[in-house]
Amino acid sequence: MRTALAPEISTWPPYKGPTGKDFVPVAFAPVQEGR
Repeated sequence: MRTALAPEISTWPPYKGPTGKDFVPVAFAPVQEGR
């Protein structure tokens, strides 16, 4: 389910977004934080 939005999600914690900054998917933030 982690990769539902994009395969880059598998590189969590925060993967580098297209702008080169740390990007955290809002939908996944609360889910991963609860781990």
